[in-house]
Amino acid sequence: MEDEREKKNARLLMAMHALQSEESAGAQERLLNELIHHAELYLPVKQAKDGEDTKIAFAVVNDGQKHHYYALFTSRERAQAWRESEQEFAVVNFPKLASMCMGDPRISGVVINANTENLILGRKLLSDANRMLQAELMGQKAVPAAEPVMFREPSGEYTEMLEAVREYIREDRNISAAYLREAEIGGELCYVFIVNHIGSMQPSFANITTVAQDFRKERRPVAVMSARAPEAEAVIKDILPFYRRPFVIS
Repeated sequence: MEDEREKKNARLLMAMHALQSEESAGAQERLLNELIHHAELYLPVKQAKDGEDTKIAFAVVNDGQKHHYYALFTSRERAQAWRESEQEFAVVNFPKLASMCMGDPRISGVVINANTENLILGRKLLSDANRMLQAELMGQKAVPAAEPVMFREPSGEYTEMLEAVREYIREDRNISAAYLREAEIGGELCYVFIVNHIGSMQPSFANITTVAQDFRKERRPVAVMSARAPEAEAVIKDILPFYRRPFVIS
């Protein structure tokens, strides 16, 4: 049977080869564009019984230095050739992949086509790519990964916006805590909400952006960042959230 996903991933494979032969910003941008918008990758899985439950374990490889990566493949044939004993596969796109990596601190990133192209993408690159995708989905300009971002206490008239976002978050069970920072990106100021979320980022992030834009008085851009992002920990480690979901003791 013809592998339609292999055909779909042909441009990703070409972009991988181009990046490996020429490590330029343009080659990286083309790779991320294919990964974010078009790729559907095979991820070997194993199912194991745990009493009455069935648990799924995703294929992970390590580099010998205690770094663990999900093993992804551009075709079913490549995935089957990697380990003949693993014949079950999940198919993941970029949003699912980013959520899996950001949600597990033990994972350092992904390796695409282990034992052939062997291309490793680390957490930082995946996080930057995911931030660019979220900005794109919200109709905002994506910030290049290499551009420095400075965070600080928010300034300007933001109280009404903050209260509106707080009211929304109280009703969103996916969010456990949220912080507000001001960021300077390329000389431009914007408000950044950093959010602890339980499940996936959407639709919570899009809703926060919409509420904040509706109630802001300063005509600045609004961004939302996952607290799981590598750079987020340093930004929020010494500040209190403007909202934290109360603990419920039953």
